[in-house]
Amino acid sequence: MLFDGITGDLIKSNLRPGNVYTSNGVCAFLEPVLRWYDENFPGIDLIFRGDSGFAVPELYRLLEKYDSKYVIRLKANKVLHEESIQIEDLSESKLQVNINEETLIYDHLQYQAKSWKKERTVEVKVEGKADRLDFQKTFIITNTNQTTKATIDFYAARGEMENYIKEAKNGFDMRHMSHSNFLTNQNKMAQLVIIYNLINLMKRLTFPKKHKKYTIKTIRNKFLKIASRCIKTGRYYIYKLASSYPYQKTFYKIMNNIESIPAVS
Repeated sequence: MLFDGITGDLIKSNLRPGNVYTSNGVCAFLEPVLRWYDENFPGIDLIFRGDSGFAVPELYRLLEKYDSKYVIRLKANKVLHEESIQIEDLSESKLQVNINEETLIYDHLQYQAKSWKKERTVEVKVEGKADRLDFQKTFIITNTNQTTKATIDFYAARGEMENYIKEAKNGFDMRHMSHSNFLTNQNKMAQLVIIYNLINLMKRLTFPKKHKKYTIKTIRNKFLKIASRCIKTGRYYIYKLASSYPYQKTFYKIMNNIESIPAVS
């Protein structure tokens, strides 16, 4: 699944066999999207953010080919641990913040794995917890020009993507592909992607600000699965809501916002 990190729109989704690694086929999946942006919006800045499952050199080269930025977590290894900042060798020049006996240290290094043809920048966060004797290191490979802390914080915001994935799987039932035919399941997935994006667009354009974060489950319970009476006249369909319906004002507000959207010819 490829999400827009700002709007939450599901840009692309594709089924794959469950017995292959996360990064399997990622370049073939992503390149048409990069090419489309490059052809239609050549001046736009793209930043790809992914977890360690996508830390493969083929993906770095693809993103660099299209002048796209990336912030991807690396799996820790012995070489990274040895080359990155050592706790016992800290100098005053390193950024160190102590909060309630917790320690955060930021550093960066130029790193080249054996399978890479060139060095790349790796940002490092060393974190010491108040109740632990060891230190945890986070490694982020990137080609951005941000500070180490800004890069680490940008990656940490990836947690919102997990919420998008959870909403797609649980709220729109994308986790259940019940047919025995792979192509049929892929077709079902494509339909669910359209539905997901229509609901997301509706929230963005028509929902009051405080309701824009509603999940599809909440939308169903409050605005879709409601008791009403439909009366047909010669010219209109009239929906009468129960007087005890607690979300009437919000419901009518959303409906009015939908009606006010200009028609597209």
